[in-house]
Formats: sequence, structure tokens, C-alpha cells
Amino acid sequence: MNYSQLLSVLFKLRWMKPEWDLANVRKLLSLAGSPENDFPIINVGGTNGKGSTTVMLASILRNSGFVTGSYYSPHLDDFRERIRVDGEMISEKDAVRIFEEKILPHLDNFSSDPLSFFEIITVMALVYFSEKNVEYAVLEVGLGGRLDATNVGSKRPIQIITNVSLEHTEQLGKTVSAIAREKSGTIQPNSIVVTAETNAEALAEIRLKTQQCNSKLIRVHGDVKISGVSCSSEETRCIVHGLHGAYNFSSRRLLGRFQCDNAGCAVAAAEALGIVRKEVEVGLRLARISGRLEVWSRSPLVVMDAAHNPSAALKLFDSLSLFSFDKLILLVGFMRDKDYSSFLKTFSSRVSTIIINKPGVERAEEAEKVAVEARKYCSDVRIVEDVKKSFELGKRLAGGKDLLLVTGSIYMLAEARGKNKLQIAQ
Repeated sequence: MNYSQLLSVLFKLRWMKPEWDLANVRKLLSLAGSPENDFPIINVGGTNGKGSTTVMLASILRNSGFVTGSYYSPHLDDFRERIRVDGEMISEKDAVRIFEEKILPHLDNFSSDPLSFFEIITVMALVYFSEKNVEYAVLEVGLGGRLDATNVGSKRPIQIITNVSLEHTEQLGKTVSAIAREKSGTIQPNSIVVTAETNAEALAEIRLKTQQCNSKLIRVHGDVKISGVSCSSEETRCIVHGLHGAYNFSSRRLLGRFQCDNAGCAVAAAEALGIVRKEVEVGLRLARISGRLEVWSRSPLVVMDAAHNPSAALKLFDSLSLFSFDKLILLVGFMRDKDYSSFLKTFSSRVSTIIINKPGVERAEEAEKVAVEARKYCSDVRIVEDVKKSFELGKRLAGGKDLLLVTGSIYMLAEARGKNKLQIAQ
């Protein structure tokens, strides 16, 4: 099997099981040698900001001299982005080898209940981290928390829950409280829990689970303070006042006020691990993740953001003030399970044109259905189903004075960027 063949096999797997549980991933991990118990795992869950917080904390740990594994989902430009050690993506050769040696021989054991894409690649990541003798693994939770494939391992010193809002309501629940309960399912006995959540209902669930587990809760905007926030289209700055000192967060790679909350979570976790101020600040400065308020080009002005739910849309809308432009052109494509009507409504006061495409994944929503909602908020709505063609149209319309905002789905962003030569099926 070569790397292209591996991706072909993986991308044909089901996205998620009809009945969601941890039985399969635990069984496969056991068959693979229980790699999840070989190193401490830090889970990063929440509705938004998981990827940014994961990359910040992994960068801090790496800069402090720890061999650090990090796991992300979904990928943007390359499948291998998901699995990294000390910032370096897993090699194509290692990805193929681990699948052939640790996954393929056991697939017959799951013939009556086939493994999902996420279950398999999570196990692949944990096997790789064990082989590389990582000293910490920072895992971005895929969906929810309690039943997510990343909710494994016997060494779990810290759990982060960035924030909670309505998402994946069919799987997680119809209320913020229910979703917070699911996300709190990663919390472990006698551990440290970090959150930037301020909603009283969500916070009550997080606090209750923390108390039940005899763990310690550290709250950003409570125990940890943030001051001196300064954001532009070039840089984000703030001061994070942790439990043991003040830390300067300065980044030209992670733009937007919302990144200060993520930095607060990363600092709180780093303090709990005893990492000193200098290493924390350097790690924060070096952290980078694509597709989060990313300036793709300056002329025309193109900004890409992986926002895909109403709460992320609000943060993205607030961030538009960082840029100077005349008209806003919105380029969007959504998955069927997203509340795209509320998402689009957020931009109604500023948007001049909405271009709608249909990402090349099975879960993508029909462009015309999105257009029905878009026309409620904008008089100039255009459908160009092909993502790349819609992106080209958006750039032409933006010219030299307008802003083209590419958002709504990370899968659509990946297609628009054109760096991934293979279909992104998961």
C-alpha cells in the first residue's frame, strides 16, 4: 500500500457510527498494544478555539524541551497535519506503516460494527506518539468529549474546555447545558480543568463534573485575567495574568481578540505543568495554525476563517473591524448539520454579496438550500457550486478595495486553497 492508497481507504470510511460509544476505539487500542497509556494526555475540547489552543499549548511544551505530540481535526491542506510530533507532520511512510501493522490486521474483528474514520486515525496518532516516546500529547477533541475517541488514556493531568455553545445538537443535545455535560465528559479524577467559558449554565455543568471528580477548576476571566488587548490586521497582543505571574501574548500568526481567550487557556495549563514564563511567551509567539482569521492575500484582500457555527460567526464578525475595506463579499459553503441561517444573519448588516458553493464532501449542503436563507439577508446572492470557480469569482469581485471573506466550512476552505490534491472526504 502506498500513501495515496491509504488515503483512499481512509476517506471511504464512515464519518461517524450510528450508535456512538467508546467500545470500538478501546478495543482497537488494546489490540494495538494500548499506546494511550504510554504518556500523559491533555485533552482540548470545546465548541470553538480547540485547534488554536492545542497548537499554542503544544508549542509551549515543545519550546520547553518536551517531546510533544499533537493531534488536530479536521485537516486543512494535508491529512498529515492531524498527527505531529514537535510540530513536524507524520511522514507518509510512517502513516502507511502504522496502518498496515497496527490497524489492518485487526479490521476483521470489527466486521459487525465497522470502525469510523476518526476512531482509526486517533489510534494511528496514539501509536505514533508512543513510538516517538512523546512526553506529552495534546489532543484536540473531535466531537463532544464524553464519547469522543480522544477520551482515552490512564494519564490525564489536564483537561481544557475552551467554551460551549450550540453545535452538533443531534449528537450532543439541544441545550447548552446538555452540550456542556457531554464536553465535561473528558474531565478526569484528581486532575486540573481549564475553561474560558462564562455562560452560567455551561459553567455549572463544568463545575459539577469537576467537583464530582475531585479536580481543580481554573477559569479564564475568573482565576486567570486578560488585559491590554490590542488587535490589528497584523498582530494580536494582550497580557495574561495567570496564577503565578503575567505573560505577554504577542502573535502575528494568530489574529483576533478570541485568540486571547485561547492563550489564557494555554497559559493556565502551562502553569499547571510548571513551565516558566519565558518558555510560555516564546511558545505562544511561535504557535501557528492556518484557516483562523488568516490573511490569504492583501490584494485583493482575502481572509479565510474556519468558522462554522453561529457563535464562531459572531467572533468573526467582530474581527472584521481589524480590516479596512469598502464592501464585504462572503464566500460560503456549509455542511448539512450546520445552522447556516443564523450564521448568515450575523453578517447581514455588512455584507454586499454572498457567493454560495457546495464543498465536495458527502455531508455538504445543497447550494440552493443555503441560497434560500441567504436571500433573507442579502439582495445579491450568487450560486457557483464549484468551490474553486466560486473563489475565483470572489477575488474578481473584491478588486482592490473590498474584502472577500471565505468561511462556513473548513472543508470548503481546503478546496478553495487548492493545496490538497486529493478529495477531502472527512
